Amino acid sequence: VRDLDFAVEIVGSEIVRDSDGLALSSRNVHLSPKERQEALSICRSLTKVRDAVCNGEISSGILRHLVVENILNAGGKIDYVE
Repeated sequence: VRDLDFAVEIVGSEIVRDSDGLALSSRNVHLSPKERQEALSICRSLTKVRDAVCNGEISSGILRHLVVENILNAGGKIDYVE
């Protein structure tokens, strides 16, 4: 924003989540229960990866496997994980 000389201030904030952990958004309110579980698997996968990295895991293959396994087990579809 600064590089483009826009008079904009970016203010970061925490993500507001529903009781099940899914981010509150105008689109997520339209998800079916199955779709909610699939969507939640993304956040849960990233949390597992974060925890693994914090515990010393550095293998990208193992970290990728954590994401793939978690999303597929929730019934989600994966286009790619990089």
